[in-house]
Amino acid sequence: NGAVCWGGSHFAPKAPNSTWEVVKGSSTYSRKRLIGCPAGTILVHNDNLAVTDECVSCPYGKYSIVPAVYPDVLAVESASLASELCLLCKTGLQCDGEDSIKARRDY
Repeated sequence: NGAVCWGGSHFAPKAPNSTWEVVKGSSTYSRKRLIGCPAGTILVHNDNLAVTDECVSCPYGKYSIVPAVYPDVLAVESASLASELCLLCKTGLQCDGEDSIKARRDY
């Protein structure tokens, strides 16, 4: 979910500035696991299901201004729980999702 892999040697993360680590499997293969996401996103990392690794953006009306780091900061096992870790926009602010926070003009 969090990256595109093709040809066995090409790896392209979907989230810019995400951090990945190589985890050795058997003696014949290794895989990359997501361990860091940029501010404005929540890190999804399930130890038993590498294919679900991804950075999930905070939705409109919520925000996050710190990077997510597995396993301690803004990390969850399921994408369905990700937006619960984003902060609600405060009165007088406009939050367009991710790490976007602006003062409202009409406030």
